[in-house]
Amino acid sequence: MRYIGLDVHKVNTTACVLSAGGKVVRTLEVRSNTSGLQVLHDYMKNTDYVVMMESSTYSYVAYRFFSDRGVETHVVHARSLRTITDSDKKTDRKDAVAIARYLRLWKKGDLDLSMSFIPTASRRS
Repeated sequence: MRYIGLDVHKVNTTACVLSAGGKVVRTLEVRSNTSGLQVLHDYMKNTDYVVMMESSTYSYVAYRFFSDRGVETHVVHARSLRTITDSDKKTDRKDAVAIARYLRLWKKGDLDLSMSFIPTASRRS
C-alpha cells in the first residue's frame, strides 16, 4: 500500500508518495488538470494506493479524477490539519508530505481526522 498526500492548487498539485512503512518514495509536481493528474496515476500503475488532500475549492477536480478511476480518495477538513495551516514554514512539498503522513496514520487507526463531504456524481446532477 502506498499513501499519497496532495497539496492541490489552481494550477499545480504537489504529490508525496509514502511507502507502507512511512518513508517518502517520491515527491512530484503535476498540473492540477486531468492530464497532469494522469501523470501521477500512470506513475502509480499496478500499485495499490490511497489519496488524501485538504478541502479547498481546487480539491474537487483531483477528488473526482481519482475516485472516478476507482482509487480510494479522501478530502480532509482543514480543521484536522491545523499543524499545516498554522505553520509559518509552509511549502507545497512539506504540506504534501504532512498530508501523506496523516493519511497513513489515519488509515492505521492511529489518528482521528475529520473528512469533508463530497457529493457523488448522481447527487451533483
